[in-house]
Amino acid sequence: MTTLTILDYRRADLRTNVLENPYWITSGEVDCVAGDDLACVVFSFSAANYTSGLVLIHYMCVNVIVAPAGGGTELVLVGSYTLATDDVTTAGLATEVDPNEYFEDGDVDETTTGYNWASGGDYFTAMDAATWAAPASIVPADTTVPCIVVVPSSGAAISAGTLRVIALISEVPVT
Repeated sequence: MTTLTILDYRRADLRTNVLENPYWITSGEVDCVAGDDLACVVFSFSAANYTSGLVLIHYMCVNVIVAPAGGGTELVLVGSYTLATDDVTTAGLATEVDPNEYFEDGDVDETTTGYNWASGGDYFTAMDAATWAAPASIVPADTTVPCIVVVPSSGAAISAGTLRVIALISEVPVT
């Protein structure tokens, strides 16, 4: 299994909600220069924080704030990874499940600021089929914690770029 060193861009203030309706969660701003070829963890789903037992991802977008730049071809993938526990933070390790599960090559326009919505990959396929299968649904866990990761990369060093991931989720009361 491939593992990557992580940078932690999770926002602890947005991990739970007391209401049963869908709600938006927003990651911290991912610094593409610091995160070049690293696993930038934007959301994690521990059973301690998401106690319902099932999280549905209705919509997800990547908000490019400053377009990534450098000497190569910039690429932003959003994928599924796991953490040993939710306590793993910057300099820890994330294990790859599917590096482009949510956003594939070409789903994010790295040259322009704005909002990018998934148009391919496993997440888009699950949403398009309305099956609510993984990765459109996540089962929280306290070990091997599912997380969503951004991996900015380029053929050369990235010299600029910031973005954030925004998702509309629901916690299904299955327990």
